[in-house]
Amino acid sequence: DEVVEEPYLLSGTETGPVKEEWLDVELDEDEYYVLGDNRGGSRDSRDFGPVPHKAIIGELWFRMLPFDRFGSVE
Repeated sequence: DEVVEEPYLLSGTETGPVKEEWLDVELDEDEYYVLGDNRGGSRDSRDFGPVPHKAIIGELWFRMLPFDRFGSVE
């Protein structure tokens, strides 16, 4: 129910939805709104909408940023 601040983005970075229907999104408990780190060139939930939990595959095992948390993820 709130906008997440993203102070790490460069000033002027376009973060809005690509499609009008994604302007106001309510997620179910098993859905995620994913955003790519290259906002200008990413295909993400701004293009195709929420992602169901069952569609997310993979495992986080290494973090690059922020640098003070660089390394393996337990």
